[in-house]
Amino acid sequence: MRKRFSLNGLWDFSVAGGRKEKVRVPSSYFCVGEALLSRRIALPEAQNKRLFLVFEGIAYEGDVYVDGSHLGSMLPYVQYEFEVTRFAGREVEITAKIRDITAKYGPTGGWEDYGGIIRDCYLELRPEKYIDSVQWIANVSPDLTRAEGSLTVLDADGSALSFSASLAYKGDVFWKIEGNGKTMLSLKDFLLWSPENPVLYRLIISTEADEWEEDIGFRRFEINGPHFLLNGKKIFLKGVARHEMWGENQGFTLTEEQIERDFHLMKQCGVNYCRLVHYPHSRKEIEIANRTGIMVSEEPGLWWSDLSDTYTTTCAKEIMRRTVIRDRNSPSVIFWLLFNECVFKGDYLIEGKTICNTFDPTRLVSAANCMKMESTKEEFDRTGMDFYTIHPYGFFPEKPDCGDSFWSILELLKDRPTVFTEWGGWYIKNNSNLIANFKRALHILANNKAPEPVLAGMAWWQWQNMYQLYRGLPACETGVLSDGLVDQNRNRLPMYEQMMGFFDAIDEKSPEKHELWVDSTLGIEYDNRVYQPICLRDAREGAGQKEAWNRVIHNPNRTIKSHCKNPIPDRGAVCPETILQIGAIPVDIPEGPPIVLCKDLQSVSIKVNMKAKRLHFFGHTSYCEGYPIHGVFDRPLAYYRLCYSDGNKTEIQLRNGIDFASSSMIALGSRLNPMAAHTRRIAKMVLEPDWEHYQILYAAFESDPSRTLDSITFGLTDMEETALLYGITVEV
Repeated sequence: MRKRFSLNGLWDFSVAGGRKEKVRVPSSYFCVGEALLSRRIALPEAQNKRLFLVFEGIAYEGDVYVDGSHLGSMLPYVQYEFEVTRFAGREVEITAKIRDITAKYGPTGGWEDYGGIIRDCYLELRPEKYIDSVQWIANVSPDLTRAEGSLTVLDADGSALSFSASLAYKGDVFWKIEGNGKTMLSLKDFLLWSPENPVLYRLIISTEADEWEEDIGFRRFEINGPHFLLNGKKIFLKGVARHEMWGENQGFTLTEEQIERDFHLMKQCGVNYCRLVHYPHSRKEIEIANRTGIMVSEEPGLWWSDLSDTYTTTCAKEIMRRTVIRDRNSPSVIFWLLFNECVFKGDYLIEGKTICNTFDPTRLVSAANCMKMESTKEEFDRTGMDFYTIHPYGFFPEKPDCGDSFWSILELLKDRPTVFTEWGGWYIKNNSNLIANFKRALHILANNKAPEPVLAGMAWWQWQNMYQLYRGLPACETGVLSDGLVDQNRNRLPMYEQMMGFFDAIDEKSPEKHELWVDSTLGIEYDNRVYQPICLRDAREGAGQKEAWNRVIHNPNRTIKSHCKNPIPDRGAVCPETILQIGAIPVDIPEGPPIVLCKDLQSVSIKVNMKAKRLHFFGHTSYCEGYPIHGVFDRPLAYYRLCYSDGNKTEIQLRNGIDFASSSMIALGSRLNPMAAHTRRIAKMVLEPDWEHYQILYAAFESDPSRTLDSITFGLTDMEETALLYGITVEV
């Protein structure tokens, strides 16, 4: 193994050539503009090796000197190394000139800025030909049984190195290979990495003179339409947006114990994805995410930055390149984000994606975006982003600040996954009613299947409180952005428990607390030889039914709820669970929407093919503004046409208020008891206590038992109305 000499500790610190003080390295300090950090040290002998000075991260821009000799410059957050072999064995002064708030790249106002050598600094002895770059690519097959890919090992000049490599699991060697430069891989019988089971293998690479070790994992993360799949299964990203900050003034410099605590707190909350905002975080965080089982994304430090400025985009691309190379072998990293909340300008996204794909062809690339929907789709499509993002802040899912409802956003962005890379914040913090509305809405969108609107993931803004001394109320209290689930020192806040429940609800089959009452007195004597339910599946799933249902429940001219603005759209008078018996009569009423008739779909034919003396119909309601809310009493609304196999037909007229009534039991904010004279209520469904209470009515009609009933046509007479049918049972 390589020998390291830590340079962490007390360094001299001065501003503008003034009095020297002591500052600890690594640490983050409040910005001073420009400072000199220096330390005198006796460098070790090189002993036929090469000596390197390594800075794992500064804030924000810096130049490095040894005894006044300029070694090079640094950008923020990412690792830089400088060869100092020529100074080996001498006592020297190492100086870092750090620009913080005055740096052209780095300070943004989006988070509190700090200066300093914010991460570890050390000297490292390496052999003449040392391992500089390792790329592990193991593409897991769709059946999850094999992994094909490559292992590339290069020196600092980009030349191939001869090597031997092995994988170890819990200390036991799992696999071995030898190669030169780039070697193809083929593996099987491995365990998969996932948030539930974060299995890691230790990759050990040896050359004649050097050795490299790193944890890797096997997993398959991919896109399937509007969904993400992890190891072949749909996964919803239950995320938080997290800054690399802690405490009152600790800034970007966290201890390993603090990072461990953070990630374990996230795991306990139900988080499976952490958006590491808005800049590269320390390598320690990636390693802890690997073993904790939290998926992460990384970004280069852009926030409302000018993408037409060449210096800005050049720096961002270089920071992204170094981050990708550093973390591309880590299973926890699932995609790269090229900016946060920047106005679309130029071709930075295209150029940034090219860099990501060049140095890591395995991961998805996008950007955390808050622009309007139409321009988002146009720009993301033009630049080839792998998935869409949006920040739909607001009090209601129906009308976020970006101007479009969650449903209309996802309808427009339906051809790829969409992630809400930020949402929530002060708009709904600590408000259980608003959280409940978002919980219902996002549960529906997270569990939808195409072509319905689908949400692939989200990240709550934000994980922890932090300083942001310019916004004021309502987002900030006494200079602290207080949208966090935990405070600056990771004490749980009330929103932590709220979000724990939110993440739990995402995974539930249905968090809706519906109520279903079914009449238990209908019928006299149960006998399935007498009562035979008709399967309406073909009619319910027939041509035009889904489209008609969507048009009916989204009818903008409905007045039943007056001026009420609901945070989630109606599901309509769907049956919330399957009903197989009403009283003593067997029925076949499946979970989901009924057959619907409207002016766009005026009739449907239902096959029977049996003799019957009586027909029992379950429905007899209109959606949603039927009698008494709308319509003329006793006016023909619909009909049943009984078609016999011998050609005879009988038509049964169904009249408003006599045979049909509204399905809705709420109108204009008041409870309603809609009745039809010749029907009986046999089911009541409460889908949403505030506005969705529905009923199913029952009516029976005679049939000619001497003839075979071939089919029943259910048709609409009044084109201004709608008609619903849930089930038919034949009495033979």
